[in-house]
Amino acid sequence: MSTHIIAIKALALGVSTLSLVIGISRFGYGLLIDKLIFLSNTQIGVIGTSNLSGYFIGCLFMIVLNNTQYSLNWLRLMLFINLLCMVGLYFSNDASYWIVFRFFGGLSGGICFVFISIYCIEILNQTKRNQFSYAIYSGVGIGIILSSTALYFNAIDFKGNLNYQIVLAIIFFCISLISSLGLNDIEKPKTYVKKKKYSKSTFYFTSYLIASYSLEGMGYILYATYIFPFQIASSVDIRYVFLNWFFLGLGAVIGPIALTILTKELKTNTIILRLFIGQVISILLTLIDSNILFNTLSTFIFGLTFMSLTSGFILYVKEIWPNKNTMIAIITTGYSLGQSLGPVIGGYYNSTNEGYRSSIVLSIFTIFASIGFFYLSELIKDKKLEHKNRGHI
Repeated sequence: MSTHIIAIKALALGVSTLSLVIGISRFGYGLLIDKLIFLSNTQIGVIGTSNLSGYFIGCLFMIVLNNTQYSLNWLRLMLFINLLCMVGLYFSNDASYWIVFRFFGGLSGGICFVFISIYCIEILNQTKRNQFSYAIYSGVGIGIILSSTALYFNAIDFKGNLNYQIVLAIIFFCISLISSLGLNDIEKPKTYVKKKKYSKSTFYFTSYLIASYSLEGMGYILYATYIFPFQIASSVDIRYVFLNWFFLGLGAVIGPIALTILTKELKTNTIILRLFIGQVISILLTLIDSNILFNTLSTFIFGLTFMSLTSGFILYVKEIWPNKNTMIAIITTGYSLGQSLGPVIGGYYNSTNEGYRSSIVLSIFTIFASIGFFYLSELIKDKKLEHKNRGHI
């Protein structure tokens, strides 16, 4: 099989997998549950926490799995479990079952996300087409767009929307299976013959980078969780909320694809800092005015930035540690921890302040903290590079 075909199959595998386990199973179902089933706020909150906790544990598990071969059979199994969890939700109206299904959906989704981030990027690097690595993450936006389309046109039919989501999931599941055929498993890269002692500066650089990405996860989820309740509280029609979800997905498709071009002109760390600025601007637009134009621009620009930042951080880590795939699992675990804590902190903050607007404001401060830690990590890296160039180390 030619390297060209291998690269296309790896890209298709990455896009279809993320469309299924993140775009549809996580975001599409999450919005469906929040808006179209008659459960208490507490039950909805527990179901959401269950999904995020499963995602966190799945990412954590991949740190351990990194010591073994990256087997496509393992990926296929996780995709099947994720699909089964979606189907299971259809046949149950009991919140306790939903908690279990959403947990295992999150668990399998977290494993698939880290697996794809390692496997597909590695394959694209091997085929000398690593510039297309960013495009893998456009799959999340594709899943969101297709999920939100049904929600917009059928805004109050829960079962009808659930049927549509499952059909979409089955389609992407089949695409993933077909794309994986003919691709080979990859072994864990052999890194160092002997253990290397790391300096304090390396430790601080790594810690600040993980902290930055973790806080980005918290800031993003605070916005994504509360922007639509905030819009509804501002007397926005629920169909318009689903339409905004469509524009968020559209941005999440365009952003990572645009980075395949920008990465030729700009360094990855520069791209990340500019994306941070765009994300802050997108949130400020919502706070400035709640009219249709500002809300739409806010969700679209946010969509441009949130998956672009994810792909940017992952590829930045790959640049720094090309043979340490564990680092991708570690920073994604930190990101998922931030996501898990965000709704809990936001819920408490809302209850003690002025409602959903408080969490939107909090997301800005969290992202500023993320920018601060990233800037600190860059200062350490630049200082180390300067010393190295001078011959000190």
